[in-house]
Amino acid sequence: MLKVVVTIAFSLIISCGANKNTTENQNDFEDEQADHVDENTKETPDKIYEEEITEQEPVELETADDDTYELVEYQEELIDFDITDDDDKPEEESDVTGEVSDFEFFLEGNNDCYMMQAYFPKAILKEILPKDLELPKDVDMKLYYPETELKEGFHPFIASFCHGSDIHDVLTKQSVPEQEELMFLFPVVYTHDDGTKYMCSYSPVLYLDSRLGVAGGLYYGLRKEYRSDMEYGRPSETSKWWRIENILEASFKQKGEELSDLPHFFKQILSTPFVTISYPQPIPRMVFYQSKVYPETVREADGLFRWNYKDAEISHENDVLSAYSKYFFTMSKPMNGKDFFVE
Repeated sequence: MLKVVVTIAFSLIISCGANKNTTENQNDFEDEQADHVDENTKETPDKIYEEEITEQEPVELETADDDTYELVEYQEELIDFDITDDDDKPEEESDVTGEVSDFEFFLEGNNDCYMMQAYFPKAILKEILPKDLELPKDVDMKLYYPETELKEGFHPFIASFCHGSDIHDVLTKQSVPEQEELMFLFPVVYTHDDGTKYMCSYSPVLYLDSRLGVAGGLYYGLRKEYRSDMEYGRPSETSKWWRIENILEASFKQKGEELSDLPHFFKQILSTPFVTISYPQPIPRMVFYQSKVYPETVREADGLFRWNYKDAEISHENDVLSAYSKYFFTMSKPMNGKDFFVE
């Protein structure tokens, strides 16, 4: 029995050795073939073999169900990526498209004014805007006031300080007494009943030192406020100041040569329809009217302006646009929205 086991073990050892030698000989042969270079083609057998495979034509494969598939060249699928830059996207367009025809005027007069382009906090202004009025979007301001600087969190408005003279209606020609009139106008958008939007100039308050002027304004629904404590002075022909204690102070001085026209901000805001809210008679109502300004003299000016209004404290000193102008003006009869914005 022991003899048989030894014989089997010896046979296995011989067999393994033979397999090892065969494998090593085969590897040596393949290495020699790979290292062999054809003297005529200068290529190895592996290279020739690869080229033969590459040059073979596609073949048809037949399945057990006799369905035939043809080997075809793979077509790359192009993927369309949207790589449009935000700057290349169309800009938002203004929806303030309403236009107003010219009205016949019923009032005319002369103003000697200093004006300033000031800035009011948007958050406070939004709280005091009447129904149907809203602040213009930036795209609206760029369309109607392209030369006006837009400041984050603030809205531009005009502070106008005028001495009015020879102001009368066109029928009686009876002039009211000369007066000091301090007016503030804000660019706003009014949405009419039919959905049309109009650029307007909103006047939340107007200070006068004339009782008669205030009475006339109240009759037509204008929001004029009599200020008996208004003070003003004219140190020279080219300077002037105003003061209402704890409310307002302003002073201006002309400079430079005459200009050919009013700066665009002033000209635009004085030409769009005016809108205000009347004092209760018996209830407040929205009133619209149109004004036209015809400058006789325009000059640049330096100005100081401080105003406390509705918890806002406005302060500017020679850091914004200011101008002086002497002009003739006309004004239409104040109307409600239905009559003013005729379809």
